[in-house]
Amino acid sequence: MKIAVSASDNSLDAAVDPRFGRCAYLLIIDSQTSEIVGGGRNEFAAAGGGAGTQTAQGAIREGAEAVLTGNIGQN
Repeated sequence: MKIAVSASDNSLDAAVDPRFGRCAYLLIIDSQTSEIVGGGRNEFAAAGGGAGTQTAQGAIREGAEAVLTGNIGQN
């Protein structure tokens, strides 16, 4: 299973970023191998609006089936 993780850095050792839509990095991690298989710097973090929706769409495009984050906003 691929898991989208909002992270503070581009590393498995990074802390979970509590902000989903405005996280610094969105990492796609394979739960079978514990390796980063996609994602990277969150290009939507500085969006004027809709950052959460755009970040979620990016995770879906990467094949994520689950999300690990601190908070998902109302939009």
